[in-house]
Amino acid sequence: MSREIPSDHPIRELFGQAVSAAFRRRGDLYSPDIARHISEEMLPGFVHMDQLYRLRSLQGKKLQDLPGMLDCASGKEGPERNFEVNLYIGDFVLFMCGFFPSLVRTESRRFPLSMVAKVGGVIVSYSEPLEYYVAEGRNAYQRAARTAEVFNFSSRETCCRLGERLEDYLKLLRLVKKYLEENSGSRGMGRIIA
Repeated sequence: MSREIPSDHPIRELFGQAVSAAFRRRGDLYSPDIARHISEEMLPGFVHMDQLYRLRSLQGKKLQDLPGMLDCASGKEGPERNFEVNLYIGDFVLFMCGFFPSLVRTESRRFPLSMVAKVGGVIVSYSEPLEYYVAEGRNAYQRAARTAEVFNFSSRETCCRLGERLEDYLKLLRLVKKYLEENSGSRGMGRIIA
């Protein structure tokens, strides 16, 4: 059974409105490609729980923790798969930290994290899971941008911008979340919790 949101589903329109409203408040972040990516790819791609954790290891195991996802990203599966995995990780971090930061903060209780990330050429140890996620999300977008140079150049700029300004796009996602919470109840969509 497919969990893809149909193109004519009302939630897609709501996502577009929410992203547009957020960019009106944060016009300095606006890019048509990023607006499209967030409203048409990322948000609909994470609506269902099975889609949120859709990344699988080479052995077919569903990956639900960031370290497992990062292990998958280090695989030698070809540029298309590497791009797909790294873009997914960046989007996963953006979505989780933007919509559910409290869940990310408690993640270390569920999955023990070593919380060590490479920042530039320096290895940094984090004590806060949210900071660790952001560092790894930035790294994933940067890897996706490098891979996009090879075969998907149109996505390169989007990945570069998301990686360079991830903290700002997290704030944008929080505006999206606020808009959805304020405007989704009248459409029978329910409330987003965190």
